[in-house]
Amino acid sequence: MKFLDCNCSYGRAARPPFRFAADVPALLAAMDWCGIERALVYHASQRFSSPVTWNPVVAEETGRSARLWPSWAMLPSACGELPAPDDLVAAMQRRNVRALWAFPQEHHYRLDRQSFPDLFRLMAEQRIPLFAKENLAALKELLVECPELIVVAMNQGPHSLNRHLFPLMDAFPNLLLDTSHLLVEGAIEAICERYGPERLLFGSAFPDNCAGGARLRLAHADIGAADRAAIAGGNLERLLGWCSSDSSDRSGVSDHCAREIANPSALAAAFMANGRTPTCPIVDLHGHWGPFGGSHLPCACEEKMLDTLRRRGVVRIVCSDHEALFGDPELGNRRMQAAMDRHPDVLSGYWAVNPNYPDLARKAPEDLERSRGFVGFKLLPDYHVYPLTGDRYAAALDHADSRRRLVLVHTWGGSAFNSPRMLEALALKYPGAFFLMGHSGYGDWDAALGIGRDLPNVYLDSTAVYVAHDFAMQPNGSGTPAALMSCLHVNGIIERMVETAGSRKIVFGTDLPWYSPHFAAGAVLYAHIADDARQDILHRNAERLLGAAN
Repeated sequence: MKFLDCNCSYGRAARPPFRFAADVPALLAAMDWCGIERALVYHASQRFSSPVTWNPVVAEETGRSARLWPSWAMLPSACGELPAPDDLVAAMQRRNVRALWAFPQEHHYRLDRQSFPDLFRLMAEQRIPLFAKENLAALKELLVECPELIVVAMNQGPHSLNRHLFPLMDAFPNLLLDTSHLLVEGAIEAICERYGPERLLFGSAFPDNCAGGARLRLAHADIGAADRAAIAGGNLERLLGWCSSDSSDRSGVSDHCAREIANPSALAAAFMANGRTPTCPIVDLHGHWGPFGGSHLPCACEEKMLDTLRRRGVVRIVCSDHEALFGDPELGNRRMQAAMDRHPDVLSGYWAVNPNYPDLARKAPEDLERSRGFVGFKLLPDYHVYPLTGDRYAAALDHADSRRRLVLVHTWGGSAFNSPRMLEALALKYPGAFFLMGHSGYGDWDAALGIGRDLPNVYLDSTAVYVAHDFAMQPNGSGTPAALMSCLHVNGIIERMVETAGSRKIVFGTDLPWYSPHFAAGAVLYAHIADDARQDILHRNAERLLGAAN
């Protein structure tokens, strides 16, 4: 099966990720590492600098490799920065440029017919696809105006957007999307079941994201082999068929295509072949349980959750109940208890503490002691709008300190309620507790990784750190109260965590049923680290912590 990536870039941006491809040879090496045969590419400076300067450059530089299809970025016609639409399309065909990208947020324009009256007409007539990094609310306006356009909605996630997406896909058959941010477990399967595979294109969003996650996720999606092959590459080949053929004269073009994955990891090979391996079970220390009203989560029901764990090689998951965190904490914790009683072989739990109910928070230690299968507490300060250092958490933290319990704390860079530095203060005050820094202080990497390195009772949590959280892509905003702009590019963060804090200070998490275990595991398996470090992250550290907590 060929993997053709519709969403990747190379070049130096002003704020680069930890790992990126500065030039075409580096991009080809990164593709080889993950087993990606061909790619539709753009240059970072087409997005973050000037398409006027960089559109010709990307056509020239990618033209030296048969594995790369160039794409150009568009700007509104009225300003006269790019050639007139007729001339632009003619130049694209001469240069073998396969598609147009729209970055309206980066380039500050409205993606509508008024801004592109003639270009959109030509694109519709000649079936030139528009790859658009824009939220679904804005894309709906475009599609209402221009239903004949072929629009590929890019980077849609990482949260579930199905309640926005499905009505649009029902109404506009020319709307497709890439898989780069479809992290939600069951998202690919739900789209295929409803629309067939034709509406999906494989994309990695490299170097914003860790590309291995998207590849492993699709390789073992619960869909048919023909559907998987279509998404992996067939759909993109068909979509780009409008353009001049690859046999056009291009002097010096290399016809080498990747045949094997260059990543030497035996674990990565085993997971890619089988979806799991007995030599490296997965233990997930950051999961959730039960239905959630805020998003459509296809695998939130008990049957699908358990099936997901089995298929993805997760031998144990520690969960907090959605109801306990976002609704009635008493009811939710009881529901988590009942689930663990039904499935003690695979489920453990965190007792959720909501500080807005002080009486319940004070008796949380007593309730946990009477429970079965709870290993510690879950604190969600951002969402409860109560600071992590507030005294309403004291009872739970005193208990965790004295009884060597786990405390999973949601953390986020820039937060007024649960920043990494706030967690550092608690870890120093309660040295007997094991603090799991949920999301590793997302975005505030230097502080978070340093704390994980320096404090023996603080562990970095990998949940969602491997994917860009671009809150401008959320039509209704995000429930996460604070977002650092640096969070747009995260490739290489797993390597940075290992280099800074060491592999024994990182635990694996998914937020399941939110994010796919295979996407999360793929980010670890295709990081540039040793298999011994992968074993630490995927299960050894969790096994050691759960043993100490019990």
